[in-house]
Amino acid sequence: MNTIIFVIVLISGYLYVNTAISSKYIFKRSAGWDAYFFVAVWGVCFTVVAWLLCSALSLFGTFRYLYNILLSNGYIDSETINRMFPLSLSDKLKFADLKFAIFGLVSLFLAFSAGYLQRWWVNRDEDRMIDALARAVNNDPLESMLIEASVRSFPVILTLSSRKIYVGLISCPKFEHGKAEYLQLLPLLSGYRDKDDLTVTITTNYRRHYIDSGIANGLGDTQLSLSDFRTLIPKEEVEGISFFDANTYSNFKEKEQSDKNKCTSLTESFMPKDK
Repeated sequence: MNTIIFVIVLISGYLYVNTAISSKYIFKRSAGWDAYFFVAVWGVCFTVVAWLLCSALSLFGTFRYLYNILLSNGYIDSETINRMFPLSLSDKLKFADLKFAIFGLVSLFLAFSAGYLQRWWVNRDEDRMIDALARAVNNDPLESMLIEASVRSFPVILTLSSRKIYVGLISCPKFEHGKAEYLQLLPLLSGYRDKDDLTVTITTNYRRHYIDSGIANGLGDTQLSLSDFRTLIPKEEVEGISFFDANTYSNFKEKEQSDKNKCTSLTESFMPKDK
């Protein structure tokens, strides 16, 4: 009996975490004992609720009442019940065995229903989906920044291991199957970092192309759209990421050489003074 309860706990937990959105993201990103305990905790919650519900029904005699109605009206007979629920070691099914079977079914039903309702609720609103993603990645600074950049539609600058750089808009990553292996980016600018001082040099202006060709507002003569310029970048190739502001970049670039010369000897004007 204890083994059957353990199985009900695990199946109930597994049903919920694979149906509910935020729990599914967290579960797919877990490994080893963390994943087992995550499933088990949710399973215990639903089995306890099912046990309380079935206990209340049993306390008020609901099970016995429904059972007698089924038998007295000929909807089902005791022999059929014995064949449908062969849970007892004896030849005749005990009424307690029937209640235990219903308890297990109620636990599974509650787990699936709760997960399905949570998924339905989250899918109705994009902000809720973003919130579910944020809860799943709150311990990963990189992915938290990607979600924030996607929600705010704020450009980021990516530096790759090849010293190639991209400036663009991040599409909100999905974690249906665990951690995202690729970043999806709509490029606005691209270039490279100098091999000696790693300063940024912009070589390609995608944004100007989008505007000049009419792609940005959907008035271009070609069949291309902005989504056709999406770029997938393996996350393992990303060496750095930060938010990018064009005005700040331009100001820094104008003073780049001057800053290099002045920074060779830091004077008091460069150092914060004690108050």
